[in-house]
Amino acid sequence: MNALPEELYNEIVLWLSRKDQVSFASMNILLSKILLKRVRRILIREEDQVKLYFSSQIFRDEIHSLIVDPSEQLKIEIFLDNPLTVEGVDNMTCKELSTTAEILLQYLIIWKIDLKGLALQSSGFAPFIVDEAILEIAHWMNSIPSLKEFYISSYDFTDFPVISNLESLTFNNCPSVHPDELNIPAYSNLRVLKFYYCESIDDVSCLDRIHELHISRCHQIQDISCLNHNHKIVIDNCDSIVDYSSCFRHSKVIEVTCFARKKVCFDFSKLLEVRELVVAGRRTAFNTTKFIFPPCKTLRRVVVSGFDIPFTIPADHQIRSIVIAGCASFNSLSNFGSISSISLMNLKIDSLEGLGMGNHVVHIRSCPLIRDFTPLKHCDKVIIRDCQGFEDISQVRGVKELTLSPVNINNIPEDLEGVTHLLLRKVPDDLDRIVIPNSL
Repeated sequence: MNALPEELYNEIVLWLSRKDQVSFASMNILLSKILLKRVRRILIREEDQVKLYFSSQIFRDEIHSLIVDPSEQLKIEIFLDNPLTVEGVDNMTCKELSTTAEILLQYLIIWKIDLKGLALQSSGFAPFIVDEAILEIAHWMNSIPSLKEFYISSYDFTDFPVISNLESLTFNNCPSVHPDELNIPAYSNLRVLKFYYCESIDDVSCLDRIHELHISRCHQIQDISCLNHNHKIVIDNCDSIVDYSSCFRHSKVIEVTCFARKKVCFDFSKLLEVRELVVAGRRTAFNTTKFIFPPCKTLRRVVVSGFDIPFTIPADHQIRSIVIAGCASFNSLSNFGSISSISLMNLKIDSLEGLGMGNHVVHIRSCPLIRDFTPLKHCDKVIIRDCQGFEDISQVRGVKELTLSPVNINNIPEDLEGVTHLLLRKVPDDLDRIVIPNSL
């Protein structure tokens, strides 16, 4: 690994998650020196550090020396329960400072802020911002091309101006925001739009072609049949939405969380292009009338949790990864034989019949009724955690990577040969009785 060129290391990093990037960069000293500066993330949110950043060139240089690209690796959050006043900024406005010092703010969280002589004072919940104040903020933000993301919280307003350079816009607890008044087409660069706790929203017809749309706890929305072309769409606990049978037809990534105590229809039979489907319910039968998997062959990743209603996956599918968790009525692994990665958690299934040679990674956790684990014998990697019925290692002998975590220390099989990872919550008093296998 040490012989690879730096460009290749940088290319590998692009394919890893944030957590894996740091792990990869920490493999050895050479990699750390090369990559940690590129994968490091810095958050400045303490008021004294924010002041220091804006007032001290030495401190800014020190921060910038730890990273490569401030626009991706530096985040400054300004939470102002007390108005922030910065002294010693060399008579530069925020705009000028952002240009000369290359301060690229990813987020500007506005509650109360002294901005170019403009003070936005908060008095109680959901303060009202006059149109002139909003226009001043928008004018300042439009003058900073590097400012791509904007988050506004707990403000009420009658009009919200277009901030043309934004790529991500979030409204949190803004009581009077209406999507049809935002002039969405004028946001030529907008890709991500999020609404949290915006109780005034009842019509989302103008949001159909937003690339990534998040709607969370907006309880006045009922009809989402117009949302069919969002690449990614997240619906989180919008309790008045009870029918998912006529939406998301051309969406690629769909995430739905519904804990409502109403009858909800999860019929995804009309989906045409979905690749990832994540659905979470309340784990009670009364809130679900129907759960139908999408029939399209584009589906690759599935996560289903908390549904007490029987469901099956289509026979002719191309799913590569599936997680089934906390679904009390789920009882059959039919059509699971070709899925590469499978996770089964907190289920009442009593058989692994249906698994096949196409399964490579299988994780089974808290499934106490399973007794026969031999269908896993052909897998490359198997994780068995908190399963009372697992007592015989020979059932999975030959698995390349076998992780075992018993329910308790008295449930450890005497023969552990073949186990490569053994996870114990505590060391047993009679540790001598555990024979450490050569495979461990």
